[in-house]
Amino acid sequence: VPITLTLLGPNDKELCKGKALLRDLSLDGAFLMGIEIEETMAGVKPEELGEFKRITFQILDGPFKGVKATAKPVRVGQKQGGMGVTLEKGFDLSIM
Repeated sequence: VPITLTLLGPNDKELCKGKALLRDLSLDGAFLMGIEIEETMAGVKPEELGEFKRITFQILDGPFKGVKATAKPVRVGQKQGGMGVTLEKGFDLSIM
């Protein structure tokens, strides 16, 4: 399922925005694949992108379209080419 995402650094500083595909979604976590950075925020240095602490994302399609969540990265899947994340507080179901 396609999603938009924002990578956050220390103190929830927005580092960049992009898109990805959401896979293996559960109540506790998910696996993100095909991550593409589309916009780096002004003043953010390239080395800061690798230091992100949290991710916010919004589902763009399907039965959960509009659902938002905040997650922390927990593993990089070398073989699958993606990242495993754990959801901090579940989902924000205030769909727009």
